[in-house]
Amino acid sequence: CLADDMGLGKTVQSIASLLERAILGPALIVAPVSVGDNWQNEIIKFAPTLTPHLFRNLKTKENDFADWCQPFHIIICSFGLMQQKKESLCEIPFSPIIIDEAQAIKNFNTKRFEAAIKLKGDFKILTTGTPIENHLMELWSLFFFINPGLLGTKNQFMDKFFTPIHKNKDANAQKYLKQIIQPFVLRRLKKNVLTELPEKIEINRYVEMSEEEVTFYESIRQLGIEKIETATENGGHQALQVLAEITKLRRACCH
Repeated sequence: CLADDMGLGKTVQSIASLLERAILGPALIVAPVSVGDNWQNEIIKFAPTLTPHLFRNLKTKENDFADWCQPFHIIICSFGLMQQKKESLCEIPFSPIIIDEAQAIKNFNTKRFEAAIKLKGDFKILTTGTPIENHLMELWSLFFFINPGLLGTKNQFMDKFFTPIHKNKDANAQKYLKQIIQPFVLRRLKKNVLTELPEKIEINRYVEMSEEEVTFYESIRQLGIEKIETATENGGHQALQVLAEITKLRRACCH
């Protein structure tokens, strides 16, 4: 479980693992749609001997998966496609399987989690800057994927760790859990490696809006002013309404 803070190189570390195990067979990367292209570009940049494929672009029939699932080939798949094509993907022995933004499988009651644990891989990697977002059961879900059995069954984990730590603040149980998972978690925080990081470079780019964009933006702004005035007249919370309208303007600019 690569759990470094954002920006400390989880992707590059993962690519190093892909290179190390490339001769053993095809690899699978499951990641959000928004970062699929970035994975492909980074692999081409740092590991040109590997051949990345975006699963959504493959035209091969499902019964011909084996043709492009060869050593040195990397399949980059979204979480949605992993669920849709789980039967076909589960037939292929991958080496390794990488799940990026792994908090996406933190809930063991979801179909996404069920699809993920059915994948066959002799080595599994999770990358997430937030291995625990809400509660300890998320940690059990992640470890059931990379190392099933290490933390016991759901009920065993509930009795031994979740209840004592979450409800009773048991320091001994917390310490014991940390000892168990520590060999399988690589986590660096930015504050720990600040001296190793290059200087931050900020580049400001000013973009003029087109006439059509100015008109669109102004219409949202005028409507926002009307809503704020209405909220004030009706005794509503003006500050909250202002914040909501500013957010809409920001979203319009980003779009």
